[in-house]
Amino acid sequence: MRLKKYPEAKNREDVDKFRLKQDMDKYIPEEDALKILAHYKEKTKEDKPNLLYFGLFCIANFGLRVSECILLKFKHIEKCKNGFVLIPTLKKRLKKESFIPEKKISCSENLCPIILEHIKMIKKNFIHNKDNWLFPGKSHNSHICRHTLQNAFSDAVIELSLNRKYSIHSLRHYRGTLLYRLTKDIMLVKNEMRHSNINTTQLYVHIVQMEENMEKLRKMKGLI
Repeated sequence: MRLKKYPEAKNREDVDKFRLKQDMDKYIPEEDALKILAHYKEKTKEDKPNLLYFGLFCIANFGLRVSECILLKFKHIEKCKNGFVLIPTLKKRLKKESFIPEKKISCSENLCPIILEHIKMIKKNFIHNKDNWLFPGKSHNSHICRHTLQNAFSDAVIELSLNRKYSIHSLRHYRGTLLYRLTKDIMLVKNEMRHSNINTTQLYVHIVQMEENMEKLRKMKGLI
């Protein structure tokens, strides 16, 4: 299946190389990630939940896939007070959908007040939300569609004149890169990002090494 996606690849190793190149092209630096979040944060109305801002906020801060983000419920994220949140994942196999056990990931202390305030606003403004979705949709008791967040991200990239290669998945990569930069622990990053293959996690090692090497080159003294 993956070989078909990369016709030039001859084996799994080649596929990993092509994927790495693709993902590195889409890597989003912190400066641009903050611009996108600020773009929607500015549109927050008093006493109203800002679903677009909070959705992108969760993807960037917890390294979520869009499909994981829209499935969040209050019970998954209320544990932020204890330093962690739970991530639900939907697996598709043989055209059947099933949930795999929720995974626990870390949550920074400074995020908790924002999370709890969002839950408070949702409870106040979406009384039909009986299933306690973190991102309730317009129709009765449903969550928003993943395209809602994907389109919001794409619109911000265009309006802010940022790199058109960015995708909403770039925010997930931002989180993985930050984790590796802080810890240099690839197994910890693999677990936090919920990767099934360590080769996928190698992306963040390459990005951090590239950044560090570029910094060394900038500091290198030339001949005078």
